[in-house]
Amino acid sequence: MNEQALQQQHANNCAQLKKLIYSWHLIPAASPNEFERLANTLLNQLYQAADQHKIERVLSGELTVVYGMHSSEFDAQKHTESIFSWWKENKNR
Repeated sequence: MNEQALQQQHANNCAQLKKLIYSWHLIPAASPNEFERLANTLLNQLYQAADQHKIERVLSGELTVVYGMHSSEFDAQKHTESIFSWWKENKNR
């Protein structure tokens, strides 16, 4: 796959992952673009074949440190499972 195709694939993956994250309603007044950084961070981990425990730690860390949430405000395990379901369906597209 050439560089342009890889960039397009990443952009598509990022857009889809942002929509997934947005659907969790973590921040009620947020726009989908609010989660661009989180989506890119998670995608980079997925591209490196991170396991579910790693993704859960990254997700929890980002939501608490970057977004200022408390761990009781989200279900990291459930969200991680939805990320992996999405990734399994989309990683080869």
